[in-house]
Amino acid sequence: MSTLTVIENTADADVFTSSKLYPTAIAPTTPEVRVHVVHRSEDTGHTAGVWELTVGKCRLERTVDEVFVLLSGVWVLTADDGTVTTLRAGDTALLPKGWKGIGEVVETVRKVYATFPSRA
Repeated sequence: MSTLTVIENTADADVFTSSKLYPTAIAPTTPEVRVHVVHRSEDTGHTAGVWELTVGKCRLERTVDEVFVLLSGVWVLTADDGTVTTLRAGDTALLPKGWKGIGEVVETVRKVYATFPSRA
């Protein structure tokens, strides 16, 4: 049976179930990531949830397609090819599998996300 999951007031709620230093943080910054996974499919590998990252820089390398809506904050993504994209609250983006670059959080960001692994 499928169940509808609702997180009320996602933009402000303290819903997080894990918190840690982002593993690819770029010194001297120490961004902390907080995650609440709402859905994880064992069949397809899809995930969805709420994700937050504090101010700092980190290396990003996408291994799956991810679509997200930025609920709050400012996030500057600089691709390895030099393309710079600034995202702000209300923006929706797709980070494709294979995207690599630097993420700089200027103001703590919170997003609602869904990932979509490629089928073999």
